[in-house]
Amino acid sequence: MAEPLQRIAEQAIPQVSVQGAIEFSPGLHGVGGTAVSAASDTQLGVEVQSPASPEDAESQFRLGVKFALGQGVRKSYAESAKWFRRAARQNHIQAICYLAEMHENGWGVARDHCEAAGWYRRAAEAGSAAAQNNVGRMHLTGDGARMDLAAAVKWFRRAADQGNSHAQLSLGILYFEGRGADWNPEEAAKWFELAAEQGDDEAQFKLGVMYFEGDGVGRDDAKAVDWYRLAADAGNRRAQNNLGQMYAEGIVVEREPKEAVRLLILAAEQGHPMAQFRLGWMYFKGRDVQQDDQQAARWSELAAAQNNSYAQYNLGFMYANGRGVVRDFVKAIKWFRLAASDDIAEAHSALGDAYARGRGVERNDGEAIKWYRRAADHGYPDAERMLGDMYAEGRGVEQSDAEASKWWSEAEESSEYCEQSEVIVVRFAPYEDEEEWDAYVVSRDLREWAGATEIAMPERDPLRTAPTRHA
Repeated sequence: MAEPLQRIAEQAIPQVSVQGAIEFSPGLHGVGGTAVSAASDTQLGVEVQSPASPEDAESQFRLGVKFALGQGVRKSYAESAKWFRRAARQNHIQAICYLAEMHENGWGVARDHCEAAGWYRRAAEAGSAAAQNNVGRMHLTGDGARMDLAAAVKWFRRAADQGNSHAQLSLGILYFEGRGADWNPEEAAKWFELAAEQGDDEAQFKLGVMYFEGDGVGRDDAKAVDWYRLAADAGNRRAQNNLGQMYAEGIVVEREPKEAVRLLILAAEQGHPMAQFRLGWMYFKGRDVQQDDQQAARWSELAAAQNNSYAQYNLGFMYANGRGVVRDFVKAIKWFRLAASDDIAEAHSALGDAYARGRGVERNDGEAIKWYRRAADHGYPDAERMLGDMYAEGRGVEQSDAEASKWWSEAEESSEYCEQSEVIVVRFAPYEDEEEWDAYVVSRDLREWAGATEIAMPERDPLRTAPTRHA
């Protein structure tokens, strides 16, 4: 748990794709230098003993610090808040900021966002960059202040002009998204760079994206890699993922499998779903790592639990075939359904197989046809081939040699497209939410079907025996 009065909270601005953008506290640097303990008022055995009551604001502030840190007195956030309040009433800026934070988080006082906002604004109007950033945040979220994006931009800019890196990052995001100000990627890049130069890894990551895409800045692959590297070295999981994907495929950098695996593991261990998915696929295929079905299942399950639809399909496949897990058709169906809800063609086809063969569900040719058609709508060749078989046999549909021949021909054409497909580019989706800043390795495919990322698949779908062909 973060410590009162000495934390910079790493939180995402709601609806603004950012982490680490909000600074709650200016910190207790230079005042004792001791980390704040989490001990409560009753955990230390010494009674609260107030020294002689000082009258000047600085002494009151320092007494508040003593109670917050438990220096010479029993730690008491309630006593700390009392002395900060006395100093704040005499316009002691740091005391005002700490008192605001205590009200925002309910440390020693009742939690009250409106009270916190009032104190933040008072410090902000007196010139505190940290308070200006927090007033901007409150206008952005509507916590303690009315939601007003234009006001948020105004206060972020005041803090950013004073060099507050969190405000610079937030301001860059708002300009990039055109929220509270006109859309202006060039202005966004300027603020990102100012924050990045102060070591903000989220800003470094975003600059990497912008230089790779040439969005708001001239495209520059070398700068993109440099900014990604700085962010990755600082522990930014999204930069680690993107850079790992690039090294894995040799995109704008020389292919370096060991570096790719190292970076992807770092990102995956921090919970990045695309990195987890990619590692699952790599272990499944034995690409750049020793083939290991258990590791493939482990990483796929972690990604699937975070709603990565491709990992959900892969995990369904592994349960259907007993690869790295105990074979379980019911669990396979569960994961196929979740992937299918995100319109993954392979999952549609796998569900068609399940209904056609009665694996994990009751056999139902009509349901099989429905799922095969959904996969075929994406040009998925195995589903088209199975539709041909079903028409030829009259299963779930009226028997029709003409329809069977049509679907078999479609399958052959689709197979040719798939054979020509190759991974060629890292694409970045529009930046509507956090994960859409992240890299996706995509395949060249004129039909733009659902397989936007490499899928861990065998030559045939998991529940299928060799299809019967009819002349």
